[in-house]
Amino acid sequence: MKKICMIGSGAWGTAVATVLAHNGHEVIVWCHNEAVAQDINTKHKNSKYLPDVFLHKNISATTNLAPAMEQARWIFEATPMTYLRETLQNARKQYQKEQIFVMLSKGIDRQSALLPTQIVDEIFGPRTAKAVCVGPSFAQEVAAQKVTGVIVASDNQAVAGELQSLLANDYFYPEISSDMIGAQIGAAFKNVMALGVGLLEGAQYGDNAKALFITRALAEMVLIAKKMGGKEETLYGLSGLGDLILTTGSVQSRNLAIGKLVGAGQSLEEALKTTGLTAEGANTVQSLRLLTQKLKLELPLSSGIYAVLFEKKSVQDLVRRMK
Repeated sequence: MKKICMIGSGAWGTAVATVLAHNGHEVIVWCHNEAVAQDINTKHKNSKYLPDVFLHKNISATTNLAPAMEQARWIFEATPMTYLRETLQNARKQYQKEQIFVMLSKGIDRQSALLPTQIVDEIFGPRTAKAVCVGPSFAQEVAAQKVTGVIVASDNQAVAGELQSLLANDYFYPEISSDMIGAQIGAAFKNVMALGVGLLEGAQYGDNAKALFITRALAEMVLIAKKMGGKEETLYGLSGLGDLILTTGSVQSRNLAIGKLVGAGQSLEEALKTTGLTAEGANTVQSLRLLTQKLKLELPLSSGIYAVLFEKKSVQDLVRRMK
């Protein structure tokens, strides 16, 4: 049994914690919210984020980072991108050089346009051992032990191999990659494109238009990943095409749901209020705009989604960019 720290008690962090606990490891979840920590410790539930799941006895929670990280070789991180930098800076006091970060966050930092592993490098140094775990994986299904495939990517193949062994079981299938950049671009980009498909659905465009959009979206995803040093083949795998299929085609997709409401005429603010959801894609589309400006790239669909959400452009304007 290994002691593992999970920084973040949202649905995805809790779901991955259930995988690790199922595999026989002790998982201590760091919670920002005291009520969530008490719920996990006293009721073995995370009623706020995964209300229908009974948590494994190997999972406990704390609001103090020090005991969560102490003697844990693996530090899994699953916080929203908005809070990632602040959370990692707080973790710096507890960090030991032999510890390995596993980044579960999906997105791009709005201030710096950096990916999660790049923020780790900035705060802890470029030699910090790290990996990412991303792919088409709704938290509810993972926690319910439904078959799921993900990418575990690291520039250190020993780390990737050990992480694969840590996570693999009869329903959770981690696939090794050395391409952290490509994997993270796919994970971030697909949320933006789910918003785009939602916009089309809300505006009553048909399946043909959605198929055209997704094809064009994949091409943009490949373009930006290659520009940043990622590998094209990564984007045709689980983190890329796989994630696009999941988030643009499932009723479980928060970004898709919010995009539909905006496409039907609501503002982004109204859609978020109506659903009570947080759409990571809405934050990422702003970060993506900054990143593409830095890279001097033209991404018509990405900029089109930004224009609809933040510049009051019509969905028809987005459709014209699909030609």
